[in-house]
Amino acid sequence: MKHILLPTVILFLLTRWTTAGAQSAPAQPQTVAPSRPQKGIVYPPGHPQTPEPPYPYHSDSVEYDNADKTVHFGATLTYPETGGPFAAAILITGSGTQDRDETIFSHHPFAVIADYLTRHGYAVLRVDDRGAGLSTGDVKKATTAVFAEDVETSFAWLKERKEIDPRKIGLIGHSEGGMIAPMVAAENADIAFIISLAGPFSGDSTTMYQVEAALRQYHTPTPLAQYTLATERIVLENVKIADDTAALLKGIDRDYRAYYATIPDSIRSKDLALQPTPDNFVHSIAPKVLPAFVPWWKFYIAYNATPYYSKVKCPVLLVGGAKDIQVDNATDIPRLAAILKTHGNKKVETHLMPDLNHLFQHCTACTVAEYSKLDETFSPEVLSIMVTWLDKEIRK
Repeated sequence: MKHILLPTVILFLLTRWTTAGAQSAPAQPQTVAPSRPQKGIVYPPGHPQTPEPPYPYHSDSVEYDNADKTVHFGATLTYPETGGPFAAAILITGSGTQDRDETIFSHHPFAVIADYLTRHGYAVLRVDDRGAGLSTGDVKKATTAVFAEDVETSFAWLKERKEIDPRKIGLIGHSEGGMIAPMVAAENADIAFIISLAGPFSGDSTTMYQVEAALRQYHTPTPLAQYTLATERIVLENVKIADDTAALLKGIDRDYRAYYATIPDSIRSKDLALQPTPDNFVHSIAPKVLPAFVPWWKFYIAYNATPYYSKVKCPVLLVGGAKDIQVDNATDIPRLAAILKTHGNKKVETHLMPDLNHLFQHCTACTVAEYSKLDETFSPEVLSIMVTWLDKEIRK
């Protein structure tokens, strides 16, 4: 999925650990959180929040190109039937290639968000990522910075629509989209607002958080957990500085040898599948690391929100789930708010939502595997928070 960035070393080690005969983690509870439909709206069965026509608003399929015609975008623009020009939001998906609805496990969260906001008087543009749906463009060499340029193209196009108030166009980004939003706003003072949904502070710290969450989920023994965190850190630090795969493997080999020498004999595993010797480590990890060593990963690991949010002057709403195992919202939301306030932006509102996962579903097990088992697509409480905040900050 677009928001699931399982770290390289944790995949390697957990696979080896479970196949080496370690005790498997207990089965997760199958109970799912009840869906919480929005008041006054009738939903189809299954995922009850998924909107279905006829809609009580305009829903236009639109297409446009970037400035040099190298990328063609397909999108949906929704806006109220009467009134205007309208304040508008551009929805920005998370990591990976996703369609305009940010479809995941048959859920369509961006369709739900667009439906709710449009019913409450806002226009919404949701766009197929390059390489998805009707959008074209190179993905293999693209980084988060390139995706930010794609958002800038959508912003420029939306400003020209007669239905839209060009002074009131903002960005709503989920996961990596929450990284992209401040990147765009930092360079464009015309962005009217940002809503960050589980936007991380840094790629580095988020990856380590995901490792820790996976280790807890699998009830990993402490010595192996410590080893896994150390080796993941070795990989990440070398991803940041390596210019090519040869330099990457050389750096990993050097740092692993130094680390391995510090492991006490009393906890050093005799199972080389779990703790390979220095002569075997790079060989064993290379099949996992090398395919992932692409421009996007290198940019993501080095990403830090400070240079971007320090330049953002528009109102910002930061929201995240307390049960998110992919982004550490309890730590990152205060960090991001502090950056904004330290640099003079006092128009910041934050919400850490209990019982919500990375997709903003009310969860029980709160694992990635549970995403598809939940009827709810997106928390109605968060939808309400977004509209209430927009009414206060933008529609005034």
